[in-house]
This record gives sequence, structure tokens and C-alpha cells, in this order.
Amino acid sequence: MQILPRNSDNNSRIGRAAYTGASTITPELVSVEPGETTSKVNLRFTLGGCVDSLGDVVYDVKRDPKSNKTVLSVAGTNLHNQASMVSFCIAMPTAFRSLELPGRLTAADVSVQGLQLLTEANHAV
Repeated sequence: MQILPRNSDNNSRIGRAAYTGASTITPELVSVEPGETTSKVNLRFTLGGCVDSLGDVVYDVKRDPKSNKTVLSVAGTNLHNQASMVSFCIAMPTAFRSLELPGRLTAADVSVQGLQLLTEANHAV
């Protein structure tokens, strides 16, 4: 399992926001850009509130021998901003992240699925 850490720039919303909690969100596959030896996988996360932010993204990569696809299991952290409780947005905001995966892949070669985090598994019991 690997982690893409959240943006910790003090000039961003993440550096100065008042967070009230976090939840797990699953992305959608936007595109795959094949390179010579690696491929860039672009993901879109729909955030839960107008001024929420995307925190850490945890992912795992496996190969499905039946379909011969690269299975990307992903969980993003939606950081709930206190201001989202009183904000109105026309459309839910999105955040994007890109991953570099080994191999020359196309969108047809990649399957994205949600990754259940251990803390959520413990709460479900």
C-alpha cells in the first residue's frame, strides 16, 4: 500500500482550514496517459462539501490474472471543513490526483475500485 500525502502548503486551504472530521471517498478514473516505461493515471475525487479538501490518498496496485487488468484500489480522505456546513455550492467540488504506475497502460487496462481502510472496517463491526 502506498500513500500520496495531502498538500501541506501553508498558503493553501489545507494549511488554514478548520476541519471537523474526515471520511473516505472513492475516485473515478479520468484518463490514463501511457509513457515509455510508466503510465500516468489521472483520478477525480468528488468532495463532500463546498469548501472541503482532499487529504491523503491511499492506494494499492494488483494484477487480476483473469481479466489481465491492473486493479487500482484507492481511498481518498475528504477533509470536512467547518465552513461547508453553511456554504451553498451549485455543484460539488472535485479534486484531482495522478499516480505513476509501471508499464505502458491504457484506460482499458486499468480498473479502479474503492479501498476500505482499516479504521472503517473496525467501525463496521
